[in-house]
Amino acid sequence: NPSVQINLPKAASGDETVPSQLNVSIDKSGEIFVNGKNSTLEELSSITKTQVGQNADLQAIVSADSDVSHGRVIEVIDTVKSSGVTKFAISISKK
Repeated sequence: NPSVQINLPKAASGDETVPSQLNVSIDKSGEIFVNGKNSTLEELSSITKTQVGQNADLQAIVSADSDVSHGRVIEVIDTVKSSGVTKFAISISKK
């Protein structure tokens, strides 16, 4: 899996995330990566709907660079939620 360099925001609280089938990353420039593959919002929606069809309990893990605008993160979360995912987590780095 190719990795995307993400500078996660830090938070003192937060639980360890469980492995999921949908990892969504947003890099510093706002580009979206789904399971390591550069994707558009439309591709994110399509991939999410397919995976929810295979696993109704799918959890999405969203990792956004700390420099990404709040609006972009909400746009991505909204796309994931409207595609059928009801469980998601935001990745953070422990302080």
